[in-house]
Amino acid sequence: MGLKETLRRNEKLVLKVILLLVFFSIFLMVPGIIVTLDYWPNCALSYNIATEHTFYLDNFLFVYENTSSQNLSYFDYPQFEIQWGDGPWYFRKVGGHLVSTYPPTIPLLGAPVYFIANIFVPGDLFSGSDLKAYILAVGKINGAFLTTISVLIVWLFLNATKSKHADALVLIYGCATLVLPSTHSLNNHVGGLIFLPLAWLFAYKSIKNPKDIGYAGLFAALAYTARPTNIASLGILLLYSIFTKKDWKRFVIFALIPLFFLWSYNYFIFGSPFTSGYGILFFKLDTGEPASFFDLFYINPINITQNLAANLFSPNRGIFMFSPILLFSLPGMFIALKEKKLDFYKWVFAALILTLLILSSWKLWTGGLRYGYTMALDTIPYFIFFISIYADKIFSNKFLFYVFVFLAIISFLIAIVGITYGCDWSSQPVCIDLAQERAWDFNDLQILRCFS
Repeated sequence: MGLKETLRRNEKLVLKVILLLVFFSIFLMVPGIIVTLDYWPNCALSYNIATEHTFYLDNFLFVYENTSSQNLSYFDYPQFEIQWGDGPWYFRKVGGHLVSTYPPTIPLLGAPVYFIANIFVPGDLFSGSDLKAYILAVGKINGAFLTTISVLIVWLFLNATKSKHADALVLIYGCATLVLPSTHSLNNHVGGLIFLPLAWLFAYKSIKNPKDIGYAGLFAALAYTARPTNIASLGILLLYSIFTKKDWKRFVIFALIPLFFLWSYNYFIFGSPFTSGYGILFFKLDTGEPASFFDLFYINPINITQNLAANLFSPNRGIFMFSPILLFSLPGMFIALKEKKLDFYKWVFAALILTLLILSSWKLWTGGLRYGYTMALDTIPYFIFFISIYADKIFSNKFLFYVFVFLAIISFLIAIVGITYGCDWSSQPVCIDLAQERAWDFNDLQILRCFS
């Protein structure tokens, strides 16, 4: 069989590979690195796992000693020094070793790319600031690669649910949401972008093959180990396995695999299965003293509802403000809640709402130095799933299609602004975490200030 005949028979597969390569190229071309507090420790730990085969970061002591907590002045929190001392908060000294504040899931996910990169360009060639630059450069490749994997998984879900417009919707997902400017490195949200769609894919496949519910548990638990807010999806999927009479015990057994790993890691690194580096975040903003659950989270429904509205609609943090194309998910949600044949999506809706409620109950829901709604980035695959329900109507109605294209272009342009994000809106004139009313400030829009 000749090459042309092989390509003709596998035309769809070839096109999908080309599409993924295009996405990877686009993500790779995202300029610069947007500073978030998890990207550097995740990259450093991923590098050490791949090259030193250790979870310790002792070879980065020079970063700890030369980075003061006061260098994070964009937060303008004088309490940082009280709670964290002189070093950067994302590293901790435990038992004589330097460790990452963050869980190891994302660094493990990125380790293969660092392993391959180290073969061609050994990290041993660099030291000091040059080594850090090398690690961050490979981290950028890593971020682009893992986000491309996320695009593939979202496409697989859409294809499994018989969406006729899967290709168009993954284009929206990858290029017309804030997924695009968030591909720069190994951030914790990439775990949700990969593992959550995988979990729901296998949950959907379990309708025909009940044993697949185990894999749903595995990937939902992996998403949780990457980012605690994903406990919402893990819990909803567990309820799904119980109430739809799936093999919930299989779900639990598979979910325990990554959970046991995380608990073991916490035990050996921090001394207790249920103690993690995230504990360093538990302090009061006004005094720097240790905080309780009630110091960190709202329990008043009014506060939570207000924050939920801001996470969805505010001009400076709202999902629908920064990606108006996602408004087309709303009729999809309505249809899913109304029609019995779409009962599966009712569980997806519950996971989406519960995740947003958890994010909205956190007193630092504004997310510090961020562009738009990236604190809630893990939820974007869910919005795409609901657009897919309404997609046939969109593409068959000329007016809706034109509006869809218009909003897609606007969303893409807003994402492009995020790619070049370098303005100090989140910190100036005052950190948004300390003045959360700025989320609703129509006179000082983050999009316009960053664009200018």
